[in-house]
Amino acid sequence: MYRKKILFLSADPNPETKLKIGQEIREIEEGLRKAERRDNFVIDKYFAVRPKDLGLAILEKRPHIIHFSGHGCAEKGLLLEDDTGEPTFVTAEALSLLFELFSDIECVILNACYSQTQADAITQHVDYVIGMSDEIEDKAAIAFSIGFYSALGAGESIDFSYKYGRTLISIAGLNGNLVPVLKMKQESTTALNPDFNKLRNLLRAGLWKEADLETRDLILKISGVSLNDNITSKMLASIPYETFHYIDKLWVELSNGNFGFSPQIDIYKSLGRNQLEWAKAVGWRHVYSGFFGSIDKAIDDLNKVLLDQRAIFGWVPYDSLQFTLKAPKGHLPSLGQHGYGSDGKLLLLSCIENKLAQCHASHSV
Repeated sequence: MYRKKILFLSADPNPETKLKIGQEIREIEEGLRKAERRDNFVIDKYFAVRPKDLGLAILEKRPHIIHFSGHGCAEKGLLLEDDTGEPTFVTAEALSLLFELFSDIECVILNACYSQTQADAITQHVDYVIGMSDEIEDKAAIAFSIGFYSALGAGESIDFSYKYGRTLISIAGLNGNLVPVLKMKQESTTALNPDFNKLRNLLRAGLWKEADLETRDLILKISGVSLNDNITSKMLASIPYETFHYIDKLWVELSNGNFGFSPQIDIYKSLGRNQLEWAKAVGWRHVYSGFFGSIDKAIDDLNKVLLDQRAIFGWVPYDSLQFTLKAPKGHLPSLGQHGYGSDGKLLLLSCIENKLAQCHASHSV
């Protein structure tokens, strides 16, 4: 099962301004335990972090989200500890170099005063970075964390979770709701196809149907065919694995692991690569129970006969799919052709599995 890894890092070497770091991590963990999608997250914690611990923790845990709780000092950097427990700074330039090395990090939260400078540096390499533009009280910082992770655990996007965290500061009657600032990476159109930016923006906005159709169009454009064509196994096989991996990464990260090719194939493999059962599991086919269960079985038996003819019964029409995060895991993308049309999506499952295996092999080298 896909699980987002959260790496909680903290340092508080200044005895004059002790932070309530223990309370913050307890509140974060409690919020996620109560969340609807609590099983989608796992937290690793490192306290009294030294500069050398920072990189080693990321190397070991390979997190999707990094949360730093501590002190910042604008141009000087983030305040960590040295080997003797004394304060030492890590500059924005050093942080930028570090995060440039890790492409799987989705979001960084710098819950530390005056950390916007560091956020600006990190956002060159990470999609979402939250920093503090000013001093923030401990209670407000904790309230923001509670709101952010409660929303994230409920399946909301990072952008929504950020806004909810700021709102929770105000609801608690505290000052500083405008101190947290969200920075988002701006892709260069010379380094990345502009169409990827369009897909990213649609996913960020939670426009799942538009994103699904954009994914379909994007694959057709890359294949150099008409947008009126259906995607075929041959087209998918010809797409560079880096491109396919990036599209999958956008879907997985911006849906909190609910959508994407990777979750779809995980479900497909868990069901013994049974295409009809897979279609039910992801919500593309109607499932009948009770008295109608025998009808459902009869439909399944008929579909097995008709599978090679690309015909099927009990299919959910495209416009009736659930374009919301409340949809079953793996419901999207459907590429706008989830039925048994010409080389329909079910017949692409083996090709998608092979493409993902190629992606994973290239990233493990």
